[in-house]
Amino acid sequence: MSLETNAPAAEPNDAVDRLEAVSDTALALLSLDDLLHELLARVKRILAADTAAIFLLDGDVLVERAATGLEEEDTREVRIPVGAGFVGRVAADRHPVAIENVDRAQLAHPVLRESGIRSLLGVPILFEGRVVGVLHVGTLQPRQFRRADAQLLQVVADRIGLGIEYSRLYEQERNARARSEVEQRRSRFLANVSALLATTPDYEPTLRNLARLAVPELGDWCVIDMLGEQGLMRRVAVAHVDPTKESLGWELERRYPMRPDDAYSPARVARTGRPQLVAEVTEAILAEAARDVTHLDLLHQLGLASAITVPLVARGRTLGTLSVAISASGRRYTQEDLIFMEEVAARAALAVDNARLYREAQETSRLKDEFLATLSHELRTPLTSVLAWMWMLRRGRLDQPAAERARETMEKSIRSLLHIIDDLLDVSRAIRGQLRLDVRPIGLVPVIQAAVDAVRPAASARDIRLRTTIDADAGPIQGDASRLQQVIWNLLINAIKFTPVGGRVHVRLERDDSSAIVTVSDSGPGVPREFLPHVFERFRQADAGSTRAQGGLGLGLDIVRHLIELHGGTVKVDSPGEMGGATFTVTVPLHEPERAAAAEAGAPAEPARPELAIAPSSALDGARVLVVDDEADAREVLSVLLTGAGAEVRTSASAAEALDVLKRWQPDVLVADIAMPGEDGYELLSRVRDLAPRQGGETPALALTAYAHPEDRERALSAGFHDYIPKPFEPPSLVMAIARLARTRRATRRRAAAPRPGGLIMLVEDDPGTCEYSCAVLRDCGYRVLTAQSGEEALRVWAKHRGEIDLIVTDLMMPRSSGVDVYRTLRAEQADVPIIIVSGYPLVAEMLGARQEGVVECLEKPVAPEQLAASVRRALAREAWAG
Repeated sequence: MSLETNAPAAEPNDAVDRLEAVSDTALALLSLDDLLHELLARVKRILAADTAAIFLLDGDVLVERAATGLEEEDTREVRIPVGAGFVGRVAADRHPVAIENVDRAQLAHPVLRESGIRSLLGVPILFEGRVVGVLHVGTLQPRQFRRADAQLLQVVADRIGLGIEYSRLYEQERNARARSEVEQRRSRFLANVSALLATTPDYEPTLRNLARLAVPELGDWCVIDMLGEQGLMRRVAVAHVDPTKESLGWELERRYPMRPDDAYSPARVARTGRPQLVAEVTEAILAEAARDVTHLDLLHQLGLASAITVPLVARGRTLGTLSVAISASGRRYTQEDLIFMEEVAARAALAVDNARLYREAQETSRLKDEFLATLSHELRTPLTSVLAWMWMLRRGRLDQPAAERARETMEKSIRSLLHIIDDLLDVSRAIRGQLRLDVRPIGLVPVIQAAVDAVRPAASARDIRLRTTIDADAGPIQGDASRLQQVIWNLLINAIKFTPVGGRVHVRLERDDSSAIVTVSDSGPGVPREFLPHVFERFRQADAGSTRAQGGLGLGLDIVRHLIELHGGTVKVDSPGEMGGATFTVTVPLHEPERAAAAEAGAPAEPARPELAIAPSSALDGARVLVVDDEADAREVLSVLLTGAGAEVRTSASAAEALDVLKRWQPDVLVADIAMPGEDGYELLSRVRDLAPRQGGETPALALTAYAHPEDRERALSAGFHDYIPKPFEPPSLVMAIARLARTRRATRRRAAAPRPGGLIMLVEDDPGTCEYSCAVLRDCGYRVLTAQSGEEALRVWAKHRGEIDLIVTDLMMPRSSGVDVYRTLRAEQADVPIIIVSGYPLVAEMLGARQEGVVECLEKPVAPEQLAASVRRALAREAWAG
């Protein structure tokens, strides 16, 4: 492995000349592969060698990059770790290495021996002190290389290193320029895509233009498929560099519609939401994708070489797929191409989704305008009738039968307006998620029967036969009886409205294993097939034009759907089409069987819109009623109505005025509006309750308001109103409600004005002197008194006289068991009896805590006789109200 100084070498002058030529080559040829092969050829000639090879460093491995002088069949890729073998030793030692006889050298690679090489000389290729590879030459005859050969080869290797580095830098610069050009081209393409997608809200023509824009920029083929109903793919665009071939794309989809599980199918990409890159379309891939020989032949005709399919995803929804493919160009798609295609797809998907939102907004706007026009018609039609009959009545031009018909028509028209308002309010509550149910175990038989009874007059008026088939065992369910009656009523009214004169409507109740099923079918014209998916959408009507045969706002079936879904059920419609009638099917889950008897035995649901009895003119029998409403018309009509029913009425336009009248006049009943300027009805009632009883602080109050939601009723009653009636009201209902309150008020006043003989009071007091004193006061007022000197004794007395005791008066602090403990025990037994706490305990907080237990009053010792008597009268008056 030594280098001889006397061995023959190349002529110095000739070597220098050739070296200069190598240097020029290294600097001029900037294609790395061309450079390496040219250098090897020159080095072989300079050193009179038979072979030459260059290995370049790739990490810790030397990889043969170029070789010359070996037969084609002897060349193969060789990878040698640094430090291993001849080439690896050169790189590791960083200086020349020579082998005179390869057959005897352990360092020689088997490939060298097999190729017939006998002698080798290798030098490291260095650049800026770094090993970048190895250059070696070989001879087929044994040869002892001289030191001058090694020096000359090293000079050449240095020039090679320089050329390699220059070539690498040039390649980097060229690649950077190419990437920059690609990025610029892609940026321009994206700008063009964005401009194209912004041109029109009609997405299908836009997608077709996008496909044409993508060819040939992104590939030879571009295909766009969209997801349709039931997850089926629908091809909307095909483009090819040769437009005559585009028919292949359409024919392929027509003859072999995509399936979600097809290999390499856009439908699979749409299903999974994951992009697909096929860098090289092989025969095996085509065979896997084809369903039969004809399909495979069509795929071959496409000439696909490389393909990408990406999903069109916008706002978390997959809308379709975008596919591109290369055929004739020979280029292959890469991961970078896939990333770019995803960007294109994202913009296209967003544009498609924006187009969908735009169409939906346009449709919503159209439906809103259509609904407002319909609402105007539905409101104006009954109002026209009301105004016309009122005009004729005012002029006295109607005889008695005509006047009666006028009153009936006006009442029917007003009820129609109320029904419209109720539907609008229900829809509003449904949209806000505020529609509430009063859920309890109920039977469906009385619910259905009540709804049928309510619509029977409407059916009879049109000679429609209304038939019911009831399975009495179909129940019970957990539900709101009034809301379910509303559902059945809506379905029946809908069926009657669309059924021709002399037709049939059939209601059926049956059950399966876990559900009750109600079907309402009719013999009407049926529902057009294209409208079936929209039947339960609000504001939608199959015939919404000005020539429509039936009225309505298109809200009833939306309310039905929402109410049934709140019950955990479903509603659907079936119709065979023209003149085939329609069948609506409601399914609700059954309740547990053990409650069936109780539910079926319960009171039947009230009719949907019952007729009310007329209140007699003496119903209020001189009751004093204070009416508070800021609307003058409302005050006037209430005054006339209540005066006609026998009441003495005074009116106020504000809360402040009402307080003054109430304190001076002491009415039996306060009737107050809620919505008033300044102070509303709630604030008025709060100020009334702050008054002393002798000033009217305990006057019963009725809320009469246009706030008609169930939560409005709950709020009014919670605020302290004794009753609640929404506007518009039925006059008899209002009169009867005021009469009840007035009777109770008068009875309370009578009880409070005189001792209450027979009233039984339990006095609980551990101090004997206080007990004797309190007993004397109460008995002087005419009450009967039971005494107990401890909490335990009080509970024994209560057990003995359960149901007889009207009031408990108890000390707060007693040994072992306080007055509050006694009351808690009684409450746990559901004993609804009022209690008065009497104590010398100084902490107000304890008193307040006692009040929270339901105690009606707290008195601090010492208690004057008249104070104790007044407290007892008030407590018993409250008990009368509760009863």
